[in-house]
Amino acid sequence: MGAIETDATSYGAGGLVFGTRSATTDTSPSERMRIDATGNVGIGTTSPYAKLSVEHLSSTGTVIGADALSTFTGNLLDLKVASSSKFMVNYLGNITTAGTFAPSGVGTNMLVTSDASGVLVSSSTPTAAAYYATSTTATSTFAGGFSAGNNAAFVVNQAAAANSLYVNAAGNVGVGTAGPSYKLDIVGDIKASTNFYLGSGLVLDSNGGNSVGDIDFYYPTGGAGVKTLGLFGNQDTTLNLKLADGILQVDGTGNSYIQGNVGIGTTSPQTKLNVDGGANDTYFKLSNSYSGGMNTDGLNIGIYQNGDAGSAEIWNWENGYLRFATNGSERLRITNSGNVGIGTTTPTSLLQVAGATAPKITLSDTDASADQKHWFIESNTGKFAIGTTSDALATNATYRALTIDSSGNVGVGATSPQSLLHVRGGDIRIDTAVTGSTKRGILFTGDTGATPYMREVFDWSSTDLNFERSADGSTWTNIMNLDWTNSYVGIGTTSPYAKLSVEHLSSTGTVIGTDALSTFTGNLLDLK
Repeated sequence: MGAIETDATSYGAGGLVFGTRSATTDTSPSERMRIDATGNVGIGTTSPYAKLSVEHLSSTGTVIGADALSTFTGNLLDLKVASSSKFMVNYLGNITTAGTFAPSGVGTNMLVTSDASGVLVSSSTPTAAAYYATSTTATSTFAGGFSAGNNAAFVVNQAAAANSLYVNAAGNVGVGTAGPSYKLDIVGDIKASTNFYLGSGLVLDSNGGNSVGDIDFYYPTGGAGVKTLGLFGNQDTTLNLKLADGILQVDGTGNSYIQGNVGIGTTSPQTKLNVDGGANDTYFKLSNSYSGGMNTDGLNIGIYQNGDAGSAEIWNWENGYLRFATNGSERLRITNSGNVGIGTTTPTSLLQVAGATAPKITLSDTDASADQKHWFIESNTGKFAIGTTSDALATNATYRALTIDSSGNVGVGATSPQSLLHVRGGDIRIDTAVTGSTKRGILFTGDTGATPYMREVFDWSSTDLNFERSADGSTWTNIMNLDWTNSYVGIGTTSPYAKLSVEHLSSTGTVIGTDALSTFTGNLLDLK
């Protein structure tokens, strides 16, 4: 098990820490590698003081090791300054350097440089515990297996079966090889008991040449150890990062793969990605080169901690639309002007719902009784309808209570109204809660002029039904009155005294008139 965490406690500077656990019962990961806020990388240390700081606080073991295949022919170590190699160890163990050697130790003090031909030259008086030299151009022999000659190689055998150290005439240094091909050519492992520093880049190639190689980090378990972090790939194609058998992988194309939950701001993520802003508002911000990267750019998705605590938002800072899709198709769009479109990408009003087959908006009251829950509004082939439907929302169980067609005809109970108002299937009832002279019922107008002729049917006294007319809409003349109490009809009077009472308050004219065809032979008046 492993962990990656930051030592930052806020949005300030902080480092990135890589840790591992030695067992599932280990409750606290042990730090293995750190990248501090300045970019320094530390392995085995929490205070890296160089771009790469490696510490090994033990009297045994290996600090930095390099191993390669038997067919490997590249450099095991290449130290550069400004892209220029200064110190190299090749696959043969040859060491190549562009600078000077300054070894020191008990009984030893010597500074060595090389001339243009690659010959080693002592820049000071060399001293050693014991050595022998001829002081001529002939081969000089030193006790312990050192031999050097004019334009010859520098070889240290140290009683080894093969050359331990070899510097050829070209200045290439071989460690474990007599044929160094590079400034420093090493065959075998490399170990540093303290820190290892590089002036520029570090190249480790485990397969020879410029092909596939890797850098591996192990957690010791008594044997060979368990690989916890690996860098591997081809320098011309991809570079891969792998942590603990695939728990974290980053390939050369920039793709990342993580097994387990990832926590940002939390050490106990509950889901694949768990972001916790603590006591602050928490957002995901999405931006690109078009939107810009400022605080008021791009898209925010987040929740509030302060002010409207518990509220969430999806906030587009850009002058563009926001859309939602399912199954590969857009379903809802909010334009930059605030119009909402469902089924359309170009809504022209605050809310526009579009569909190919009779689009509906349904309101459902889940507390209502069976088949009484659902009301809808609908646009269907030029008609607007308001209706109800069953709990199954079945079309064949739908009743359209109100329909308005494209001509403006209104149907109540009629789905194909034939007039401006078409009522079908029941009575028409008009109730008014107003009493007195301002009460109105059914009003008919004769034209649309400034002073239209108007007719009205209304219930004035809550008992009688009256018919009136007006030429200006303000002064009304009673034409007929139906007395509710006595079932009388009054024409010209609001107080009928008989089943039919006709009043004509004028000295001229006709009170009751009848007219018939010239061929009429019946009674004009029959009183019985």
